[in-house]
Amino acid sequence: MERLTIPTEKSVNAEQAVLGSLLIDEDIAPQLFATVHASDFISDINRQIFLAARSLFRNRSGVDPITICNALNGVKLQCDNVRDYMAQLMIVTPTSANWKAYADIMRQESALARVKSIARDISSAATLDDARPLAVELSETLARRTNTRVWGMREILESFFAYQDPGTTPAKTEYLRYGIPELDRGMYTQAGDVVVIGGYPSDGKTAWSLSLAWEFSQQQKKVGFFSHETSLEKLRDRIVTHISQIQFPRIKQRALSSADWELLAGKTPVWTANDKFFIVHAKGMSASDVQSLSRAYGFDVIFLDYIQLVEDTNSRYNPPRWEVVSKASRSMHIFAQSTGTTVFELSQLSRPLSKNSSRDPHMDSLRESGQLEQDADAVFLIFRKNPENKDETRRVLRLVKNKEGTLGSWYLDFDGSTQTFSLSTNARISRDLSDAGRAAKARNRSDAQDAYYQPSFDDSDMPF
Repeated sequence: MERLTIPTEKSVNAEQAVLGSLLIDEDIAPQLFATVHASDFISDINRQIFLAARSLFRNRSGVDPITICNALNGVKLQCDNVRDYMAQLMIVTPTSANWKAYADIMRQESALARVKSIARDISSAATLDDARPLAVELSETLARRTNTRVWGMREILESFFAYQDPGTTPAKTEYLRYGIPELDRGMYTQAGDVVVIGGYPSDGKTAWSLSLAWEFSQQQKKVGFFSHETSLEKLRDRIVTHISQIQFPRIKQRALSSADWELLAGKTPVWTANDKFFIVHAKGMSASDVQSLSRAYGFDVIFLDYIQLVEDTNSRYNPPRWEVVSKASRSMHIFAQSTGTTVFELSQLSRPLSKNSSRDPHMDSLRESGQLEQDADAVFLIFRKNPENKDETRRVLRLVKNKEGTLGSWYLDFDGSTQTFSLSTNARISRDLSDAGRAAKARNRSDAQDAYYQPSFDDSDMPF
């Protein structure tokens, strides 16, 4: 959204230093045009000069005051004045070596000017509905990345060696722990990742996600659980059941025993000391609403239960659901990467076309949008092996996408009375193998000396 912003002396000086650096050292042009954007300029003449220089660079033409002046046909200034102005920029810029620092100052000042402009519009808004989109814009401006990083091979290797050096700080990248040993060994979920958890209704995706959210909060991550469907009261009862292990029926019937009350009294101080876990009533919220609240609370990890219920409040027409879900997925993916927030998106699964189908759900079962699987760093599916048996307590947890680790399937036992999942005995079902992996496995069985792939598990008891 374009809006009137007022240049300051500091912003103008920084803009002039960036342009001056470009004019006195054309070698910095590739990196400069990769990191500086036209929207970073407040001054119109400086923006026009930047755009002209960028156009010349993209057309592989020389970038200097004369070529820029010739390209500025639409600028309402005499060409001689523009040339004199650019010559002055070259004189007052002490060195091009500091252009990154100049650009950073320029971006900060530009963002500050936009924030002030939005704040003025908010203060003059006639209604809350008028102020709401402005508040979203303000939040997005505050969270927007201040630069773009571009690495050549030298920077890649320098960063890699520094990262692998045991003496560097931090010594290790911090990954989220799921509480399942094989997942913790093979998953590398970190800040800025998107994880999708798909499941049919009542198969346990909300219960498992709540337990994960609590687990992550115990790892000192600030977690927000956004519920677009289930009431806060129902989530309250589930999470208290899970962490207290008091029988769920007694909580729902408000029939706690004296022993239950003693247990709660003993654990309450510990629970209330946890200031990292939050549940949010998100019915009717859009992706922008979720992102704004996440920024306001400073969440490290958020859960959306579930992504198909995220609204699109900015559309001027009634778009199809697949379009709404795709837009929400893309928006949350950008949000995760730009803010470093880890996003867990719960998703409904599409039912098989035939009730008699024995086909287990796969990644393409995610309802209403293939965009979900494209944007995700990892995709879990949780389901009953016998979907018609609602009394079945065993679930299959299948990891069908994992960009930086192994795939596999596990059996989980679900205890509804305590809202707790646990890894079953002989829980490992199978490891999803590529075609090459399957071929290698066959060779291992026929000729151990020629094998180049050895599975890390015993699959002799695989049920399917």
